[in-house]
Amino acid sequence: GLLTGYQIMSKVDVREPCHLPQAEARQRIEKIVSNMHEQFGTQGEWSGDCYRFSRSGLSGRVTVDPGSVRIEIELGLLMTPLKPMIEQEIRRKFKQHLS
Repeated sequence: GLLTGYQIMSKVDVREPCHLPQAEARQRIEKIVSNMHEQFGTQGEWSGDCYRFSRSGLSGRVTVDPGSVRIEIELGLLMTPLKPMIEQEIRRKFKQHLS
């Protein structure tokens, strides 16, 4: 798994279709990601079209594929109760920025 030193309790896995050109989609993801830094204190970096991020209790990655964007987040015990809220927020952000 992506999380080290934590027991993974649950996983968020959201894939949304995205009909923007890949470069445009990635630029928009970068906006979402900088938002995440401010809101949740995550740290991360791009590697090709995959952005990996983490903070205490969670880690994940965003993959920008042709035609879709996928976000996977592994949650530790303390973050697990927030899973429904996190999924909802991701879908909202995706719709807001990527459609």
